[in-house]
Amino acid sequence: MPYYWIFQGNPKAAWLEGKDFTEVIHSAEYLTWGANQNRKDMAVGDVVILWGSGPKSGAVAEFMIISKPFQEEGGWWIEMYKIRNYDPVFPRSEMIKVIPDHQLIKARMGTNMALKEDDYKKIMQAMNLSVIDEPYVDNLCKELDEKWAKENAERQAKEQAETPATEDNPKQ
Repeated sequence: MPYYWIFQGNPKAAWLEGKDFTEVIHSAEYLTWGANQNRKDMAVGDVVILWGSGPKSGAVAEFMIISKPFQEEGGWWIEMYKIRNYDPVFPRSEMIKVIPDHQLIKARMGTNMALKEDDYKKIMQAMNLSVIDEPYVDNLCKELDEKWAKENAERQAKEQAETPATEDNPKQ
């Protein structure tokens, strides 16, 4: 069963290079995201609601974690694949009504916050969206595995075709 998360992002973060947070997230297929908090509880297949903080705060999109947490560049990170955009963004004013006692609403601190399954379902119901459940995640993982295997095979075939023949590496 997938675990659910809210990952909070700063719309003024340097990596955005002045671009609009929501537009950048909506245009991304994959994201690498900081996993400095609660990383030991994160697993491939977990579902993430990506939240933009600040004056226009709200839920922007939904992702699935596709890697174990890894350490790089002074922090911990995970890779995510986008499931869907929230358009329009689900604003804080509505989220308060749905999960009033959640850390996101009460403390507004933290980057990686666990989300109870019941709270996730309440959020999806409030947005009139289907729940991302275990069968969906299993199917998506299978589709991604097949996609990556095909891309890898195509890349290897292209590299083989571009490699000049030598005595050590005769072309077939």
